[in-house]
Amino acid sequence: MQYVMKAGMLYDRNLKKVFARMKREFAGRERRILSADGALVLHTNIRRLQESGRQGRETAQTESGRGTRGDDTGEAFHGADGDVRLLEYVLEDEAGHTYATARPDYAEGEAPEEGGWPLCRMPKVDHARLRMDGREYDLIMKDSASYTMSEPSGRVVLRVLHKGLAGGWDIEALDRLMPETVCGLFAFCRYMEQENEFVAL
Repeated sequence: MQYVMKAGMLYDRNLKKVFARMKREFAGRERRILSADGALVLHTNIRRLQESGRQGRETAQTESGRGTRGDDTGEAFHGADGDVRLLEYVLEDEAGHTYATARPDYAEGEAPEEGGWPLCRMPKVDHARLRMDGREYDLIMKDSASYTMSEPSGRVVLRVLHKGLAGGWDIEALDRLMPETVCGLFAFCRYMEQENEFVAL
């Protein structure tokens, strides 16, 4: 199925039919995903995973306050110690049923323990391990305008490409993905891009 995402609306490729829409909270990273008729279906958010040492037990904690960031500033939200590997993106319904999760990770050679922290940028994040319907996928950010979600076999399930000066995004997805899920996966792509934003204190 081919879509166009523009101004938070998921359209058919000719921009004539709306399949779903996304609404961003005033502050924070939560995205509410509505059906074409405006009914709330899903939402995305980010959990902070707390580890007792890197090999220890993990516990998940959603950003403090529904739809707000851990520090309530709306600025870039990295792990508790600045490590994006302590974050998890989540797509769920209002009852708390989880549809998909994704764990972001650094590009090769960019992990802080390998090269240290850059002085004027964040360590590059370019992929996430995504789990949905009991299956695992690779979510890859080629650059800030190009993303793919693939099965371990290499089969592409979702492709997201920026339309350039025309604005908006072209999205190609397997027919089995409902439009609201496509919106949630698009939000994961945008979350991953934001991990690369430099935070000025």
